Parts: sequence; C-alpha cells; structure tokens
Amino acid sequence: MDQDAALLQYALERNVVLASPMTLLALLRTVAYAWRQEALADNAQQVLDLGRQFHSRLVAMTKHVTKMGRSLTSATESYNGFIGSLERNVLTSARRFAELEVIDSSQVIGELEGIDDAVRPITKAELLPAEAGDVVSIDDKPDESITGSRAAG
Repeated sequence: MDQDAALLQYALERNVVLASPMTLLALLRTVAYAWRQEALADNAQQVLDLGRQFHSRLVAMTKHVTKMGRSLTSATESYNGFIGSLERNVLTSARRFAELEVIDSSQVIGELEGIDDAVRPITKAELLPAEAGDVVSIDDKPDESITGSRAAG
C-alpha cells in the first residue's frame, strides 16, 4: 500500500479487506464475537418461545383448575342438598317404622353427615383473574383501550 495508494480503493471495490497480521487477528476476534452474539440471540429467541408456550399452558391449567373448583363447590352443595332432603323427607318416614316396631331395632338408619369442607379459594394474585374469566394468553393482542388506561394509571 506504500507503493500503490489506489490498492486499498481497488480492494474495497471488490469486497476485499487488506489486513496485516494484527488487523486480521482483530477482525477474527470481531467475527467470533458477532457469532457469539448471534448464538445468544438465537438462545434468547428460544427462551422467549418456550416462555410463551409455558405461559399459555399455565393459562389453560388455570382455567381448568378454576372450573374444577366451581364444579367441586357445586357438587358439594348438591350433595348437602341431597342429604338434607333425604333426612327431612325419606329418613323421617323410615324411622317411623322403628317407632312402630315394624323392623328390628338393629336395622335403624343412623344419621347422615353432610360435607362441611369448602373448596379452598384461590388467593394468589396471578390466579385471581381466572375466577373472573379474565386470564388471557400472552400471545393475545392487548386491547388498546386497556393498554391506554394502564399506561395512564
């Protein structure tokens, strides 16, 4: 390049980089760094995709557990209603057989118990929207009116 100053321009026009051993080493290190950054970006994308998939599965699971809680509460209420009706209407008549000494006293029907345990309520803030049906997937596009109101608040 000391002999021909146009050599650098000639090389650049043809996408050739002239390099001394020191600049070549610096270029190789720069390329290696760029490759590492690209690998990190690829990994970050995979982590993002996995996070979205995991969150979507959490949303589905939260919906299921909320529905199951409602079903358990309903089943408990139905069971207790059945026991109450059975005791008020059917067993009252059945016990009269014992009072009239129509049946053996060893065959007297005992008291039935209802279920007093309630379904444990959801208390974690992350799961509370599921009870109201407000859980959305991370892939869902937010409503602009909601986004705007959250930004203002």
